[in-house]
Amino acid sequence: MGDDETSYIDKTTSSTGQNRFPINATMEPEIDYEIDYSKACKRPQILAALAAAFSAFVMGATLGWSSPVQPQLQQNSTLNKVTDQNSTWYRILERMMLYLGRLLGGLAAGICCAVAPCFIGEISTPDVRGTVGFFFSTNIGLGILFTQVLGLGLDWRFISGGCAITPLVLFAILYFVPESPYFLVKNNKIEKAIKSLKWLRGNLFNVDAELTQIKSRVIEDSTQQLHLRDFLRPWAYKPILIGVAVMFFQQFSGLNAALFYSVEILQVAGSNLDALVSAVVVIITLLIGNFLGAVVVSRLGRRPLFMISEAIACLSMCVLGFYFYLLANNPETAKPLAWLPLTSLIVFISGIGMGLGPLPWLISSEVLPAKIRGQGSSIAALANFGLSFIVTKTFIDIQRAVTPAGAFWFYGGFCLLGIFFALFLLPETKDKTSEQIEAFFVTPNRNVVRE
Repeated sequence: MGDDETSYIDKTTSSTGQNRFPINATMEPEIDYEIDYSKACKRPQILAALAAAFSAFVMGATLGWSSPVQPQLQQNSTLNKVTDQNSTWYRILERMMLYLGRLLGGLAAGICCAVAPCFIGEISTPDVRGTVGFFFSTNIGLGILFTQVLGLGLDWRFISGGCAITPLVLFAILYFVPESPYFLVKNNKIEKAIKSLKWLRGNLFNVDAELTQIKSRVIEDSTQQLHLRDFLRPWAYKPILIGVAVMFFQQFSGLNAALFYSVEILQVAGSNLDALVSAVVVIITLLIGNFLGAVVVSRLGRRPLFMISEAIACLSMCVLGFYFYLLANNPETAKPLAWLPLTSLIVFISGIGMGLGPLPWLISSEVLPAKIRGQGSSIAALANFGLSFIVTKTFIDIQRAVTPAGAFWFYGGFCLLGIFFALFLLPETKDKTSEQIEAFFVTPNRNVVRE
C-alpha cells in the first residue's frame, strides 16, 4: 500500500484521536452538495449490475432444480437397481448428498441475497439505480426458467450438470468487474477506488466529488463503532423495518399460493399443458412483468409502482376467489367463466413481476444506511426466506380451513393492506442519493415521502 493509501482515516484524525470532521451525535449525514451525474456513463454500471445479478441466476437455477429433477429421480429405473445388501448404504449416502447439496445451495442463496443487492446499490448512480435494481429478481426468474427448459427434454444428470456450470460462469464474469468504491475506500484502497469509479462512471465524469462524498461517509461510519443499542435508534431500526415490511407484503401477496395452484388453475381453464410446460408459461409471464417494471420504475417511482402492483394483485386474488366460490357453490354459473382463472393468473403474475417481485429487494438495499447495510440486508433476506417458508407450509392448511376461495381472498386482503402501507409509510427513493435517504430516517421530511 502506497503512502497515498495509508489509512485515509488516520490522515483525517488528529493526534488526540479525535476526528477533524464534526460528527453529529445522532449520526445524521450532512449533505453539502448534490453531485451532477449527467456525464456519468450508464453502460459500465449496467454491465457490472448484470454481472452481480447473475448470482441470482445461479440461485434461481438451484431453486428450480428440484421441479424437473424430482419426478425423474422417483421414476428412474437405473437408480432403483440396487441390491438388498447395498441398499442401506446407498440410501444413507443418497440422503446425505442430497441434504448437503441443498444445504450448500441454501447458504449460497443467503449470501447472494445479502450481498448482490447491496453491491448493485453501491455502484449505481441514482438515475439508473431503479432499473438495475430489477436485475436481481429478473435473474432469479431466468435461473428457474433455465432449469425448467432443461427439464423439458434432458435427463436429470444433464440438468444437474447445467446448473453446476452456472457458478463457473459467475466467477468468470465477476473477475472483470471492479470492487465497490465504498468498500475500497473503507479498506483504505484509495487508488483502487478511483480506478473503480472511473471504470463505472466513464472517462467524461469527474470522480473527485463522488470520491470526497464516499470518504466523508466512511469517516462518519468508521469513527463511531456500531453497537447493539444503535439498532434501537431511528436511523437504524426504521429502514430495517421498512425492508422487512416490503418482504412481508411480497410473500403475503399470494405469490406462492398462485404458483402452487397454477397447474390446477390452468386445468380448470381447460388447458391440457404438461405441468413443466405450465411452469415455464408462469415464469415467462413473471419475467415479462419484470421487464415492464424495469422500464417504468425510473419514471413512476418506487411507491406508485408498489401500490399499482399491490392493486393488481389484490384485484386478481379477489377475482380468483370469486370464481372458485362460484365453482364450489354454483358450477353451472361458473362454466361460462372458464376463461376467468387463466386470465386472472396471468394478470396477477405479470403484476407481481412488475412490482412486488423485484421492488422489495431494490427498496431494502436503497433505504439501508451504509453503516448497517450488510446486517440490514441479511435481516431482510432472512425475513424473505422465513416468510416464504411460512406461506408455503400454511397454504394447504388455509385452503382446507377456509376453502380455496377463502385462501385467495385472505391473500387479497394483505394486498389491500400493502397499498395503505405504501401510501402512508413507504418513503420514495427515486432519484435520491444515499445521504438524502439516510437523512430522512433521522429527521423525516414528508416531502421525501410524498414525491
